Amino acid sequence: MQEEAGGEYKSITFTSCATFRSQHLPEKSRIYGLSQPSSTEPTSSIKVYIADASGQVVSKLEAGVTFTPIPGSITFGAASLTPTTVSAAGYVSMAMTPAHALSAQSAPSLTIEFPADMRVRAICTPPTKNDVLGVGRTCLSDTIKNIITIENLVESDYTGG
Repeated sequence: MQEEAGGEYKSITFTSCATFRSQHLPEKSRIYGLSQPSSTEPTSSIKVYIADASGQVVSKLEAGVTFTPIPGSITFGAASLTPTTVSAAGYVSMAMTPAHALSAQSAPSLTIEFPADMRVRAICTPPTKNDVLGVGRTCLSDTIKNIITIENLVESDYTGG
């Protein structure tokens, strides 16, 4: 595999087609080891070129081959509110498991939006792992939007599930 000019695309060159049967039957190639983008936005188009033996391009496809990654999902294990007294300040405790991988290098964050009848206060505590505060993990409260955001959610790569 070689990198094209600009660095945005990588190219793969097939020097021979040992399995070529005829011009009337489709040819399929399966490429392993490609990484999905870190966004759920559609990818840039894959570009395909067919060249003759001298390297001259005889046909090309430069648009229309795009993919849209499916967003990850979260499974909730438990959620509790203590105390359950009307109008009392309480503590929310919840357990959740992302079903997809999270890279520590991408510094994922978790945002929780509460319903209007529950009011977020100005204080939140980042989650701990084995009773040790996460390195670089912060918890931010937005009392106007009624959300809490935990930054740097994972300290090491998380495989999902």
